[in-house]
Formats: sequence, C-alpha cells, structure tokens
Amino acid sequence: QYAVAKNKFSCYTLQELGHVYRSMGEFEQAKKYYERAILKYRSLNSNDYRLSGTGYSAFGSLASETGDYDTAIFYTKQALQELLKQKEIDEPNEIAVACIRLASSFTTKQQFKAAKQYLNQGIQYAIQPSVQVNLYNSLAETYLPENLNNPDSTRFYLKKAINIAQTEGLNSRLGLAYLHAANLEIQTASFAKATIYLNNATTIFEKLQNKLRLGQIYNLKGQLSEKQKNYAAASNHFKQAEVHFSDGLENHAIEKIPYKNEAIKAINGRIENLLRIYQESKQENLIKEAFGLSKKVDEIIDYQRNSFQLEASKVFLTQLSHTVYANTIEVCFRLFQTTKNDSFLQEAFRFSEKNKAIVLYESLKFSQVQNFNGVPQALIQQEITLNKQIAFYGNLIYRDEKKKPSQVAASRIRLLKTNEALEKLKLLFKINYPAYFKFKYDTEPISAKELSSKLTDNEAVIEYFINDGQLYTFLISKKKSYFFKQTLTADFKQSLIDFKNLLVAKAVSENYQKLSFGIYNTLFADEIKQILTSEKIYNLKIIVDGELNYIPFESLLTKSPKSLKDEQIYLIEQFTISYLPSATMNWKSVKPKNDNWISSKYVGFAPAYAKQIDLPYNQANVAYLAGFFKGESYIKEAATKVKFEGESQKATNILHLSMHAGASLTDPMESYLVFGKDSLFVHSIYAKSIPADLSILDACETGVGTLNNGEGVMNLSRAFLHAGSLAVAMSLWKLTSSPETAEIIKDFVGLVQAGKPKDEALRTAKLNFLRAHRKDMVLSHPFYWSPLLLVGNASPIAASHWLLWLLGGLGLALLAAGFMNYFRKKT
Repeated sequence: QYAVAKNKFSCYTLQELGHVYRSMGEFEQAKKYYERAILKYRSLNSNDYRLSGTGYSAFGSLASETGDYDTAIFYTKQALQELLKQKEIDEPNEIAVACIRLASSFTTKQQFKAAKQYLNQGIQYAIQPSVQVNLYNSLAETYLPENLNNPDSTRFYLKKAINIAQTEGLNSRLGLAYLHAANLEIQTASFAKATIYLNNATTIFEKLQNKLRLGQIYNLKGQLSEKQKNYAAASNHFKQAEVHFSDGLENHAIEKIPYKNEAIKAINGRIENLLRIYQESKQENLIKEAFGLSKKVDEIIDYQRNSFQLEASKVFLTQLSHTVYANTIEVCFRLFQTTKNDSFLQEAFRFSEKNKAIVLYESLKFSQVQNFNGVPQALIQQEITLNKQIAFYGNLIYRDEKKKPSQVAASRIRLLKTNEALEKLKLLFKINYPAYFKFKYDTEPISAKELSSKLTDNEAVIEYFINDGQLYTFLISKKKSYFFKQTLTADFKQSLIDFKNLLVAKAVSENYQKLSFGIYNTLFADEIKQILTSEKIYNLKIIVDGELNYIPFESLLTKSPKSLKDEQIYLIEQFTISYLPSATMNWKSVKPKNDNWISSKYVGFAPAYAKQIDLPYNQANVAYLAGFFKGESYIKEAATKVKFEGESQKATNILHLSMHAGASLTDPMESYLVFGKDSLFVHSIYAKSIPADLSILDACETGVGTLNNGEGVMNLSRAFLHAGSLAVAMSLWKLTSSPETAEIIKDFVGLVQAGKPKDEALRTAKLNFLRAHRKDMVLSHPFYWSPLLLVGNASPIAASHWLLWLLGGLGLALLAAGFMNYFRKKT
C-alpha cells in the first residue's frame, strides 16, 4: 500500500511539475512531465481513474494550446473515458471540462456535429459556475458566424456566460466572453460594439498578464482596423499580437515561442496588411518586410509539423497554412515583378511545394528502407518497425472508436509508448548520425532549379496554386522556369464543378463545350501555350490545387467547335499528361528497395458479387491479363480481402484491383474497396505496405474524396501512394465494368509491360480507344476514356532481376561467340 501511495504521489508530483512549466511557457518541458505522469500511472495497475483522467486531460489541454488538435482530441477522449469509469463521480466538473476541451478542438477543426455532441454531454456535469461559463463560452464560439453562422445563438450563450461571470467575479472567463463578443461584432460589422468589448477584455487580461488572451485581443484589433481600412493601425496591432504570442521571435528561437499557431495567424495578418499598404503606396521596403515575415512564418510552420506525432494533426496544419503560403507566394510574385530577380521565383516555388502533399512525402520517407553508410541496419529496421506499429495502432483506435470503444484505451497506451520510443530513436539519429537524420527527417522541397535539371528536353511541370480568386502558375522546363499570376472569374470554381457534372452526364451541349474550352484557356493562357509550342513540349506533369483535382485535363477542348457535330479536339491529342501530388515527392523520393529476385509481373483481383450488382467484365479481363503476362489472378471466391492483404505486400510490377468501391465525402478514412462480402477501408490501407510499381484501382470513384487544401484529395489513391505504390491509376467517377473500360485497361497494361512509360502507355491506350470510336458520338465522349488518371511516378517499370540476369547472360554468350568466330576466321 505504501508503494502504491508513493507512486500515486509521484504521478501527482509529475503532473504538478508539468503545470509549473506550462505556466512559465516552457511547453516542451511540460509535455515531458505530463507524458511521464501518464506512463507512471499505467505502471501502477490502479483503479484511481480520477488520477489517470486528470493526467490525460492535462496532456490534451496542452496539445490544444500548442495547436496539435488531433493529439488534443486523442488524449482528452481518453481522459473522458477514464473519468467516466469512476463508480462514484466525486468531481463531475472534471468530466464537463473534458467535454468542453473536446468541443473546442472539434470546433477549430470545423467538425461542429461532434462539438455539439460533447457540449450537450458536458451540460449535465457542469456544476461549478466557472465550468458553466466555460461551457457557454464554448457554445457561443461554436455558433459564431465563421463557424455555424448563427449570431443569435452566439449572443444567447454569451449573455449567459457574462451574467454568471459578473455575478461570481470570474474575471478570466468574463474576459473570454468579451473576446467572443468582439469577434461576433466584427464579423457582423458592428464596429463600435466590437471596440467596447475589446477594451473591456484588454482591461481584464492586462491585470491578469495573460499573454495568450492579450495576443488574441490585438489580433482582433488588427482585423477590426483592417475592416475600417485603417491599415497603419492594423499593422501595429498585428505586431503587438506577435509580441504577446511569441517571446524570442525576433532572434529566431522558434522553440521558445509558446503559442505557435496563434503566432502564425498574427504574422499572416501582418503580411496581408503589408500587401494592402504596398498596393496603395508601392513602397518597396514594405514588400521586403513582408518577405522577411514570409520566411519567419515558414520556419514556425515547419517546426509545428515536425513536433506533431499524429499524421491527422499534420494534415490539418497544411490546411490551415494554405492561406499563409498563398500570401507568401503573392509577396514573392510582387518582388519577382519589380526586381526581375529569379531568386524570388525560386522562393515562390519553394513555398508552393511546402503546401503540396508534404505530409504524404514525409510519411513515404519514413517507410522507405535504406542502406545508409555508417548507420547500423538494426537501427534503421527498428525505425521502420516503430513507424509501422504507429500506423497499426492508429488504425486500431480509429476502427475501435466506432465499434468497440472499450478497447481503445489499451491501443492509446501502446501508441503513446511507441511514439515515445520513436522520439528517442530520432534523437539518437540526430546526435550520432546527423547525415541520416537530415536525409530522413528534413522535408526541404525540391527547388525549381534542381527540378529543371532533372527534366528531359520535351518535358515540363505545371504547378498550380489557387487562393482567393487568384491563380498562380509555375511552368518548369529543361530550359527555363516561369511564374505567372492571373485573376480568376468569380464563377471559375463553379465552372469546374459544372464541367465535371456534365462529363459524368455524358453531355453533348453548347454549354459543355463552352465550359471545356473556357477552362482550357484559363489554365493554359496564351503565354503558356507559346512557351509549350516554342520549346516543343509534349509531356506534361501536372500538380493541381483546390477544385482542379476534380477534372481530367486531357478531356479539355483545345478548339472551340462551331457546332455540336464538329470534331472535338482534346488536350490529350497534344500532350502526354500525368499528375503528381508534388514535384518533391516525385523527384526526391527514393524508390523502395525490392529484395525479391523474382517479382510478380502482374497480380489481379476480381471478386464476384450478387447477381444484380455483379461486374460482367472484371473477371474476364483480370483472367486474360494474368494469362497473357504469366501473372497471378484471384477471381470470384478466390479474390478475398485476406488473400489481397497477403499478396499486396509482395513486390509487384502491376497490382490490378477490378471491383466495386465506395467513396465517402464526409470521412475520407471510410472510403473502401469491396472484396465480395468484405470491405477494405482506407484507414486499414494506411497501415499496410503495398510496394507495387503500379496499382490500378479499376473501380468506381477511387479518385474521389475530401478536398484538403495542402494535401490534395484524401481518397483511396492517396492511401495506396502512402502504402508505398510508386504510381496509381485511379478513376474520377463511377465506372461500371464495361467493355470500354476493359479495352482501355487491357491496352494500358500491355503497353506498360512492353516497357513504355506509364503515362505514355495510358495516353496511347486512351487515344487508341478514341480513334477507334471517333465517329461514334456516344463512345467518343470523354466520359468513357478520360476518368482513369495516372498519379505518381510515370517512369517505365524496370525489368525483374531474373530478366536482367538472363539478358546479361545472353549478351555475354553472344559476345563470347562473336570473339570465337573472329579468332576462328583469323586462324
């Protein structure tokens, strides 16, 4: 009993040390003590659920304060689960606090249904007035115009919060209510009321010396001044916000900045403010100051991403930082225009790449097997194992939260311990093997100059970046790098959606033709067309952004038909096109090592379904391709999820999945492939290794999912890239198994196996189909041939090792025979 009591005291002591460091702004130290407290508790085998609950809650609260919202949700959910285990709940307010913290994180992530669910749960446990005020403040925040856009509900809950806080003398809670009220009045253009609330909040938080809240006040003051077009005052306010959010910011001590996400918002506000003033004054010093801030905010974003453990937190950060990087690109464009200095083009491209699938690239680097000089292979293998375990436990938690919530706790503890082990290993690499650490954990993107050197004479990369009605285009060729900007029409995004819908509807109309040709002219402005023509470019690698993810570029009309009966001329007839998540991922990733001397050339899966939903052509197509290439096929009952999970982990040239699939537009992890009676979900694929040279997802909507500005579309295709496939062929809309689809895929696979680059093979297969059916108004429509897109590395598939040895042996034999014949003649 003494030992248990002593260990419990240790837990409380560690928690208190965490609180002390947190109050000092030493968040990294606080995090270490909170982690130690949790691990200490788990070793007790105790039923003191309040002790464990408060430990998890403290960790979750700290994560939320540092902007790591998914980690905050992760640990606060565990805190709530622990606290609810108590037979007799001594302190119900702690349960309410956990609910409020969860709601706050979900509101930040724009997941309002979950936020309201936890707030409703928290109402029954909120006994203390201070907790009740927090609850009403959180409800008010959820209903703000920028969130659920219900100002009346916001005012209702703020009135409740202010009344209780004033009655009970809860100054800190009262100040927060004033902050939310000021935000509401700014968003509803009641500037005089907003000023009063901000002044009231300032008085309270200056007395309390609360830097976080003071920073938020000055951020709102900056926004208010911007709305009133008082840009000089706004600049000063944003600068004050910076000072409060970030001690040590000026000397670049990024790790010392306590409120990094808030600092990012404040600096971004300053950049936008400087751009507005520059627009009117054209003072060059202002744009140079903005450029300095751009470099600074980029460093903070990098630090945040590297400090987060969960991939979901990193993905959310890329979405938050999209506007920030758009502003930094605009700053570079202005400097590039005025100075004609190529370095600003280079910086703009770097910023663009920083917001293009950087998390996916980082994940691939972690999973790639490397033989690195001077680093023990055992350590590298340990790192790979730990990363696989993290993905595995993450998948278990995601799955069990929906089906078996009681089993989540054990997985969370395993994930915590595994993350801790990986952090220790990373520190060992950083100290003892700095070259390896830099190679593996440095995600610095490829430069435009380096990319240019890797391209062939007839190849170019076009990268798009869209923000707030502006389209930035980078065109990188072997000869030169180009940088363009244009203002989009107000209805451009909608035109992309309308065009996609018309494609899916197999429309043949003047509106369809007008949209197609109009989008082409926007994305390929005259100057870009001239460059592509003059440099004789015929191979395009396209990196899209935003709603551009929804359309197949090859289906765009390059000439405006005079009538519906005129021949349609498509972009595919001019260019070979493939798509990349980012240039960095394609040209800086290392191809995973293939340890199999004999790798499968083709592996296909084609399940059977109930009669009314069976796919008539998938089984025949897979059987034909497997037979023709002496590969393997799993058809009907043999095409099981278990068999796929075993076979997909082997090195494969082509992995072909011809089956039903489902895309979720609300939760990307819930998209799935259907193996007969079993489904394989995206969250499971993320935890697997699928080292195929090419994965063909011959199923419905495998390229459809949730759009994330920064990481692209979260879909089945991304999951296969994450699992290690070098390239993925995916579909943009529902394709029932048909002779048309089968014809294109059969041709495509044959050309790939014959040694053609994957992008050229797919283009040729599509053109063959289009030319064969050119006179057919129905089958020549892009609905039939354009939705299958190639994403990833388009290089030809390398011959298997046995084939190389065979060819090498034949070559040596022929050479020897030649020499013998030569000497025989001499003799």
